[in-house]
Amino acid sequence: MNFQTLKWMVDSLVQTFSCPECNSWVDENCVDVMWTAGQNINVDVICPHCHKHSIIRAQILALEIPIQDIKIESNTKKKILIKDSQIIELNKNLKSNNISISELFGE
Repeated sequence: MNFQTLKWMVDSLVQTFSCPECNSWVDENCVDVMWTAGQNINVDVICPHCHKHSIIRAQILALEIPIQDIKIESNTKKKILIKDSQIIELNKNLKSNNISISELFGE
């Protein structure tokens, strides 16, 4: 398992995991990678609040998902075609201006 995959997995875990005992959220300092073998990983997550250990076993699988143009149907039933290049350009503009998607849409 390469570093980027491991980092992605830990980041995803930190964003979605809450302690089953007290529902506290964790940060990456609470995650201890116990072992990895091939695409398998065992992780010990220690709750910062109640100190409960949760062992998580995961298998990371690579999926080949082709990038395609996305068609969006609006309320007026007019179909809008958004090209991949437009999404990439929007992403670059947001990053260069330090704006998140939620800020863009006012959420």
